[in-house]
Parts: sequence; structure tokens; C-alpha cells
Amino acid sequence: MGLKRFTEKKYRSGKIGEPMVSVLKSGQISFNTPAMRQFNLFEFDYAVLFFDKDMRTVGIMLTNDDGEDGAYNLIKPKAGGYAVSAKKFLNFNDINYSKSKIYPVEYDENEKMYIFQID
Repeated sequence: MGLKRFTEKKYRSGKIGEPMVSVLKSGQISFNTPAMRQFNLFEFDYAVLFFDKDMRTVGIMLTNDDGEDGAYNLIKPKAGGYAVSAKKFLNFNDINYSKSKIYPVEYDENEKMYIFQID
């Protein structure tokens, strides 16, 4: 057996081009560009955040209704990727964001939201 030393300190979870969500140490939850393209996120302006404490699952419902209860503005930087400022949400749910982490994200058709599990 030929054991090979792993030396890639900047290795990212997931495959290149896979839709991902980052929980950033700044307290933002950010979609990567492949997620934006695959899920057509360009057409939304607000996000509503959900959390299942037992399953450690985050849900993000995107909407254009600014009157939706709990709606946060989507941050749309010119460099790409959409984000939600989520410090209050993360703190309220005791979600650690002291280090940025990347998670695969999927769209749940039944729930009509983007879902990812945190560790």
C-alpha cells in the first residue's frame, strides 16, 4: 500500500462547481457562484432562515416579499456570491462561526428552501 501525505491546507469540501454554502466567521451565510447559477438565485432579494436543532440542519427560504416574517436582505457583492448577514440567527441557535466552514447545499422541493447540515 502506498500511503500518500496530504499537504493541501486550502482544500475545500465538495467538488469544484458543486453548489455550496459558507458559514463565514464574519457571521454571514453565503452561497457560492455554482449555487447561484444552478438555483437561479439572481431573482431573489430576501432570505428567511430556519434551523432544526435536532438534525443540525439550516434552511434558507428565498423570497422577494420584504414583508415576509423574518426576512433578511440578501447581500449581493459585485465579486459574486449572495450572502445573508446572520449573526443574530447563528448566535440564537448556538451555531459556531468562529471559523469559516463550507457545506454542500441542496434545494428541498417539498419545503421550498435550500437545506444544508452543519457539524
